[in-house]
Amino acid sequence: MSAVPIPWPVLSRDRFVRLLRNVGQFYEANSAPDSPYCALSGSVTLTHESSGAVTLLTQIDADVPDWSGLLDRYLRALLAGVTDTPPPAPKVYPWLRATLLLSTGSAIGNNPAVRSDNHAAYHLRGHTDAQAEIIHAALTSTEIPNSHAMVVLNPVGGKVGLAAPGDTAVAQRGAIFKVLYQSLWTDPAEDAAHIAWATRLFRAVYAGTGNVPLPDDRTDGCYIHYPDTGIPWPRLYYKDNHPRLQQVKAAWDPRDVFHHPQSIQLP
Repeated sequence: MSAVPIPWPVLSRDRFVRLLRNVGQFYEANSAPDSPYCALSGSVTLTHESSGAVTLLTQIDADVPDWSGLLDRYLRALLAGVTDTPPPAPKVYPWLRATLLLSTGSAIGNNPAVRSDNHAAYHLRGHTDAQAEIIHAALTSTEIPNSHAMVVLNPVGGKVGLAAPGDTAVAQRGAIFKVLYQSLWTDPAEDAAHIAWATRLFRAVYAGTGNVPLPDDRTDGCYIHYPDTGIPWPRLYYKDNHPRLQQVKAAWDPRDVFHHPQSIQLP
């Protein structure tokens, strides 16, 4: 396991753009089902400037041949042109200890009173430099000086791509990573400000495709586990699979007994 903080004072706008460009270029080149980087999980957590630093949190199976070399090359690829500080030595933990560390390491994530607003997108390619500048502006804004406002990039390539888009309900088989635009807070009086920040950022990043990540040559819809009623979700969640899911709905729940704002609709 490796956690590499990049202090915000180091991240000028140009260096921030370079970081996102590096992330996109790495995953565009290393997301195939047979890539040796299938063994690596790298979360790029871009927290608001008030947090003090953004973080590259990476896990890799230490039983994989050359795991330390894979990790080192990954980190150096992402940090190139961003910081001259070499990545620290990784920590090696048993699986359960590493899992517990990740699952209990966030105070706000384990707070039952936490409130959140979330928007997610699948990417087939990295962010453009213009999109990276929009994200940088939002994360350095004084609109909500919230250390738990963030943009998180997580890889989703590798073996996921072995299935065809129509094999399961999840159609996004060619995506290289998913992006989460998120704010977390605890005071209900702050709801409007945090929801506005996260929603405006999400829409601004995808302004060129109708304010959502429409399936095209760069993005591939949205990740369903972050419910978002403000988008054309049947198309963005399921793409061409939605009509088939409607037929399943008609067969098994013709009276629409089981429903919620984003449940599969009857034909």
